[in-house]
Amino acid sequence: MARSRSKADNQNQLLVIGLVLMVILCIGLGLMTYFSYSGQDDLIRDRDKYASLADQREKLLSKLRFSDAMAHIEIGDDTKAQQEAFRDNKKENIEAYNARVAALEKGGLINWDKAQDKATTTYVTEMVRLRKDLEGEKKARIENDKRQTKLREEIDVKAATAIARADALDKALKGTEDKITKSVQDLADRLTDTIAKLEKEIPDQKKNLELIEKLGEDKKKIQEAVTKLETAIAASRKEAQDYKAKLYDEDRLKYDQPKAKITDVSADGVTVYLNVGSADLVKPGVTTFSIFAPGTYKTNAKAKAKIEVTDVLADHRSVARVTEAPLYPVRDPIVRGDQLYNAIWTPGQKEHVAIVGRIDLGDGRDSTAEFVRHLEKMGVVVDAWLDFSTLPATVKGQGITREQTRYAIMADRPTVEAGAAPGDARMEKRIAIGGDIGKLEKDAESKQVTKVQARDFMERIGYKLPKIVATSEDWSPVVKPAGEKPAGGEKDMPKAKEMPKEKEMAKEKEKDK
Repeated sequence: MARSRSKADNQNQLLVIGLVLMVILCIGLGLMTYFSYSGQDDLIRDRDKYASLADQREKLLSKLRFSDAMAHIEIGDDTKAQQEAFRDNKKENIEAYNARVAALEKGGLINWDKAQDKATTTYVTEMVRLRKDLEGEKKARIENDKRQTKLREEIDVKAATAIARADALDKALKGTEDKITKSVQDLADRLTDTIAKLEKEIPDQKKNLELIEKLGEDKKKIQEAVTKLETAIAASRKEAQDYKAKLYDEDRLKYDQPKAKITDVSADGVTVYLNVGSADLVKPGVTTFSIFAPGTYKTNAKAKAKIEVTDVLADHRSVARVTEAPLYPVRDPIVRGDQLYNAIWTPGQKEHVAIVGRIDLGDGRDSTAEFVRHLEKMGVVVDAWLDFSTLPATVKGQGITREQTRYAIMADRPTVEAGAAPGDARMEKRIAIGGDIGKLEKDAESKQVTKVQARDFMERIGYKLPKIVATSEDWSPVVKPAGEKPAGGEKDMPKAKEMPKEKEMAKEKEKDK
């Protein structure tokens, strides 16, 4: 019985121990379950975070692959794999694609075909074209320099020959005139002596009268012949003087050659690229050109447009802005290949000019000094110009020379009113100024310098012309170029009520549109 009780106690102990272990195990399982569920939210957040980072990484890689492929397509060295990468990633990067295409269209150098999604011109093709253009321009410039040198030599030879002929003709005419005058005088003296002698020696008055009458008729015929000879001599002298004047006043602007050309034009037509640069002495903000289409340049022709260099990009490349837009931008726009003219600018050379008169840039002031500074910035040497701040006017510069001074720019000179009262200080000042201008003009003529009107000269160098003729207190309200007179006087000058040229130009542009 004691054994059975002891055995029952052992079984109860085992049962208690099992229950205790079961309770501990349940508590442990409960704790494990609690902690496992509390960390599940953190795992879900970490999973979403890493998924978002992976998506951003994939988008960035797609953008890089697209940008790399498009860059190689623009350059022109793209491969088949890069073309596939461009097509595969374009949809995801459509905003970057549109922005890049817009930038290419604004730049004007690379042409992008949206329909075919490819560049019709690449940097490689543009580089090849520019190299070819540069070589062609070098050859053309060499040929142009040769032609200009030959043309100048021919002009100088012809001018020297014509001057020699004119001088010889003038000398011969003067000698002939002296001989004829002496012969006529001798003949008249002999006739007078003969008539007096006959009156004394011939007794027969009737025959004497007949002979005297006949001699009188002969004298009349001789006088008529002398009159004709004098008329012919005067006409010949005038012809020689006109020939000289024509020779000195010949418009050498018509022999001017293009100094450069336009290689590219921006899409908006405001910026152009030129084939001259630092090696050609181009200066930003100073060098200007007039634009003419090939074959349209001639004397008194109006430029299509005018430009001013804003930046020098290389030895033979620069960029310029349009300062005077085309009159007909749709019918006759600025295009690649248009030729550039500047009468006083030659690549690598300096030209010499003289200014005869006063330069008025439209505000009624004496702007001669300002215009001289502008020319000097362009590399032009002004040999002579008049400073009107003192009277008599002071001639500034090293002086006009036959060998160097190419043009005499005929600017404004004052007019003297007819019937001005004696002692009028204003009129006397105008007369003194006109005399100073006349002296400088004669100096230019004596040295056979070609004369050109100021407005024509400004038109040929790309200078923006004054739009109005201003008035002045010290000078005549109507200022005229040297050597010119308004037809019919002040009555033929345009009235204030007439339509300005700007309105006519605006109407023409509307018609053109």
